[in-house]
Amino acid sequence: MDVSDGVYLARSILASGPAPVCAAAMDLVPDGDMNLGDVPAVWYAIGPRTAPYLPPVTTEDCPAVARTAEPPCGDGLALAVSAPAEVDGPDGVDTPFDATVTLTAPTQAIEAWSFTVVAEGCTIAASTTAGTLAADVADGTGGLRGDGMAWQVATGAEARALTVLDWRTQAALPTGGPTAIHSLTVHGAPTAACAPCTLTVVPGDATTGVESVVTTGGWRYLPELGATTVKLCAK
Repeated sequence: MDVSDGVYLARSILASGPAPVCAAAMDLVPDGDMNLGDVPAVWYAIGPRTAPYLPPVTTEDCPAVARTAEPPCGDGLALAVSAPAEVDGPDGVDTPFDATVTLTAPTQAIEAWSFTVVAEGCTIAASTTAGTLAADVADGTGGLRGDGMAWQVATGAEARALTVLDWRTQAALPTGGPTAIHSLTVHGAPTAACAPCTLTVVPGDATTGVESVVTTGGWRYLPELGATTVKLCAK
């Protein structure tokens, strides 16, 4: 289960899209019915992991179903991190700098995404959509997120985030890129030898529940994942 499942379910309920293959697995609010209340529960199960209920489905409830259509081509999709090549500061003194998670989508209008970024040789102190196209429309800063969801956490060793631009409409990022979708505040201690700080978008796993995926039209895509290294130099 990932961010694309919630988008697919929302389209099914709100826009007469195709029904989920396994309706039993989508009843995350245990009322015996698949409805709008289950949509945010999907995303809360992935990000903060606070879904009220996870249905105990079996292979009889959800038999394997052959794919009836192929997704549009996702060539060129990429999640990466942009940061300055070098950050200068006093020797051994904790020094903050900004980094940006970017999404490149040459032909696909991406509606939602999630990612995990891991830090080595530095720490991630904060994570936000502010100042990016994923910011809330109500902020008046040019963001595209309306009735969607933005969840993020920074633990020092990593940043995890899940963003849906709008679960009622097909709001999406413009094609092309790289497009800034998330801002990170990173801390590191410069040294005379210019210590490296590496920020890497990783696939994610069942431990965190946050995979690095993007979605459009209910289709899930695994983008190319990038990394960047910043030299922390004492000056």
